[in-house]
Amino acid sequence: GYDARQVRPSIEAAFKKLGYFGPVSITAYADHKQTSDHHLQGLSSTGIAVTHTKSAKICKVMFSDMLEWRAQNPPPATMMLMSNQVEDVFSW
Repeated sequence: GYDARQVRPSIEAAFKKLGYFGPVSITAYADHKQTSDHHLQGLSSTGIAVTHTKSAKICKVMFSDMLEWRAQNPPPATMMLMSNQVEDVFSW
């Protein structure tokens, strides 16, 4: 198991070790029927935006959000995708 409240602090600490000290926005995609309320509350309590979507549509929603984010954040903005579900979809 993991403590969902440690996700954001762990990611931000890793960025700081790499020399990045700027703002970080994080969105988690989850099917609320398959993800415990405890985990969802832990994520959102640290400022992680939680997008509720059905498992079958997670990749579609993620891709749409990525395109929107890219349009709103011109270079030199950086986007990072961490997932164990999208290798076939986003392997450009």
